[in-house]
Amino acid sequence: MSRTLRIFLIPLLALLAVMAWPLSAHADDDPSPWWEITRYDVTATLDEEGMTDVRVEMDFDFMGEPGHGPFVTLPERQAVPGNKDLWRDIPVSDISASSPTGAPADTHVERNSDGVMIKVGDPGITVDGQQTYVIEYTVAGLPNPHAGGSDIDQLGWNVIGPYWEVPLNDISVTVNGPAEVQNAACFAGDVDSTSSCADAASSGTTATYRHDRLAPGDGLTIATDYPGGTLPETAVTYSRRVHLGNMFELSPISGIGTAITALAGVAGVTSLRRSKRDKAFSGMVPGLSPGHGQSVDPIRDQSVDVEDRRKTPVTVRFEPPTERNPGLLGTLIDARVDDRDLTATIIDLAVRGHLKVEQVDQINYRLHRTAPVNSDRLLPHESRLMSGLFGHGNVFDMRVVKGNQNLAKRIANGMEQSRSRLYSGAQQLGWFRHNPRIMRLSWLLIGLAIAGVGALMTLALGTRGHGLIGIPVAVTGLAIAGVSQQLTARTPEGSAMLDQLLGFREYLMTAEADQLRWEEGEDIFSKYLPYAIMFNCADRWTKVFEDLRARGVYTVEPTWFHGYAMGYGWGNMAGLSNISTGLSSAISSSISQAASTASAGSGGGFAGGVGGGVGGGGGGGW
Repeated sequence: MSRTLRIFLIPLLALLAVMAWPLSAHADDDPSPWWEITRYDVTATLDEEGMTDVRVEMDFDFMGEPGHGPFVTLPERQAVPGNKDLWRDIPVSDISASSPTGAPADTHVERNSDGVMIKVGDPGITVDGQQTYVIEYTVAGLPNPHAGGSDIDQLGWNVIGPYWEVPLNDISVTVNGPAEVQNAACFAGDVDSTSSCADAASSGTTATYRHDRLAPGDGLTIATDYPGGTLPETAVTYSRRVHLGNMFELSPISGIGTAITALAGVAGVTSLRRSKRDKAFSGMVPGLSPGHGQSVDPIRDQSVDVEDRRKTPVTVRFEPPTERNPGLLGTLIDARVDDRDLTATIIDLAVRGHLKVEQVDQINYRLHRTAPVNSDRLLPHESRLMSGLFGHGNVFDMRVVKGNQNLAKRIANGMEQSRSRLYSGAQQLGWFRHNPRIMRLSWLLIGLAIAGVGALMTLALGTRGHGLIGIPVAVTGLAIAGVSQQLTARTPEGSAMLDQLLGFREYLMTAEADQLRWEEGEDIFSKYLPYAIMFNCADRWTKVFEDLRARGVYTVEPTWFHGYAMGYGWGNMAGLSNISTGLSSAISSSISQAASTASAGSGGGFAGGVGGGVGGGGGGGW
C-alpha cells in the first residue's frame, strides 16, 4: 500500500456502518376484504415499575377466505411533542402466542428501528372459519408520571392504533394498576377524534373500557389516572432522535475529529498531486536525455537524478521527434487519445502508402486499402484501426455507416482497440510510468469510493451528532475524483520527448511560407500533415501550402488524396481533420438509432382524542 493511499485510509478506520431495513406496514400477503375480528379483548397489568404486561385475546373470522393467521404491529419508539431531538422508548419484549381453538400459532417476530411485527400462524398452513388467538407481550414506557406537570400519574395508551386493516368488533379493555384509579376516559374513531367509547368505568385498581366496532383505520385510546407518585420517573426513557438539524453539532469530539480528517485530507491530496507531477532529468537541456553509456530506466526513474518538470521556453524544432508515430505523440501531449489522434493516424497511414483517401462530398470520405511500396509495418494501434475500418475488404465508405449497426459496432470496436493500444504503447515507450487511461479511472474510482465512505461516516457518526467528522473525508474523495484526470505523470523520458514535440508544434503553428525548406521532390506537406492534424493546426498548414502552390513554388501533388470534384491532388485538404470526428458521429448515430428501435415508493400528559396517547400500531391477517 502506497504512503499516499495510507494517508487517506487512516481517518476512515473509525467508520461504523449502521444498516437498518424498513418494517412494512402490513404483512406480505394481501388481506381478504371479508376478514374481520369478531371479539377483541385486552387485559393489561401495570406494575409499580411502569412495566405493562399485555394479553390480547381475539376471535378472527376468516369468513370462508382461508389465511395463515393474524398479525399485529407495535411501535417501539414515539416522537416526543415539543422535542424533535428525542424518541420516547416503548420497547416490547417477552412475546408469545397461542390458539385455544387449535389453529397454528407459530410466532414470527420482525423488527426494525421503529417497531415490531408479530405474525401468528404457519406460512405453510391456512385455516378457515373463526379462530381464537392469544398474543402476550410486555411493554415498557407506556405511563406518564406527573402527566403534563400535574400531580397525576397516567396511563395514556393507544390500545388500538389507526393501522388495522380489518374491522374490529366487541372491543373490551381491562387495566389492572398498582393503585386506585382516580379517573378513566376512552376515545374511539379516526385519528384526533374526541368521540367517547361506548363505556369507560373504574373500580378500585381496575379500569374497564368497551366499544362496539372500529372500522379499518380507526383507533382506540384510553386514559387511566393514578395518584401522583404511584409510578417512578424512571418509567419513561428516551433515546436520541437523529435528524439533519442535530447530526452536525460542534463539540470537542466533533471539532477535533473534523480537524484531523480535514488535515489528513489536505495532506493526502497535496501529497498525491505532488507525487503525480511530470518528472524531468536533472541538469539536462529540455528535450534531451542522458547520452549513451548511461543506464537509464525511464519507468523507474532511479538510475539518474530526476526532478519535477518545470515550464521552460520552447525551443523551435524543424522536424518531429525521430521515427515517432503521430498517434503516439498525440497521446503524449495530453495523456489522452482523442479523435484528432485517430485522424492523424489515418492520414499518416495514407501518407505511408497503406491507404488512399477519396473525398466523396463535403463531409464524407471513402478509404481504399493499398499495399505500401516499401516494407513499412503497422504498429499495433494502426493494425487494430485498419481492421476496424476495412474488416476483410479493401474499401470503406463513411456514408454506409449510418443505419448499419453491425458495421458501426465493428468500427467502434476497432477505434476503441486502437485507443487502448495507443495508451499501452505510450507506456511501453517509457513516457508514462502507468497507463494514463487506467490511472485516471483508478483515481476516479478511489476518489468516489473515499467520498462514499465519507458519506457513510457522516451518516453513521451523525447519529451521535458527530457528522462533521465525515464531511472532510467526503470532500477529500470528491477532490481526488475532480483531479483524477490530471494524475497521469510523465517520466523524465516522456518529458524530454514532450519538449521536442512542443518545439515542433511551435514550428508548424508559426512558420510562414517563405520560411519553409524542403528537398527537391519532397512532399513535406503530406509528411507533416498528420502532425498538423494532431496539433489542431491543419487548416493553417494547408493554407500555407496553398499559397506556395498558387505562386508556383510548391509543385508536389499528394498522390494519396483524391479531392471532391478536383481529382488527385489538393482538393479540400483542410477538411481532412474532420474525418475521425465525422466517423465518430456516424457511428454514434447508427448505434443510437438501432438501440431506440430495439427498445420500441418529552413525556407530557395525554392530549385527548384518538392517537393522543403512547403506543398504537395496527394489524390484520395474512
